[in-house]
Amino acid sequence: MASYLLNDAAVAKARTLIDARQYVLDSDWGDVQPRAGLIACVYRASEWRHKDIEVAAHELLQHLDRKTGLEPTDKRRERLRPQHEVQEAVE
Repeated sequence: MASYLLNDAAVAKARTLIDARQYVLDSDWGDVQPRAGLIACVYRASEWRHKDIEVAAHELLQHLDRKTGLEPTDKRRERLRPQHEVQEAVE
């Protein structure tokens, strides 16, 4: 099996782009959307058991959702957020 390493610089760049609202959420199905790409990345990384990449893509997807106002309706899910993101939200 091929091995892959998480590109921390790419994750940081993606987070910066999300923070700067540099994304398109609504487009034609034929166009690339960040949510679809992140979901595909989570799925593929999970399928191939690349845990670091899976977790990073999942965290970016959750970050994108929060930045665009998509929050869970069940506040009990708040406890599932990574601790560093809970601290960022409080600050």
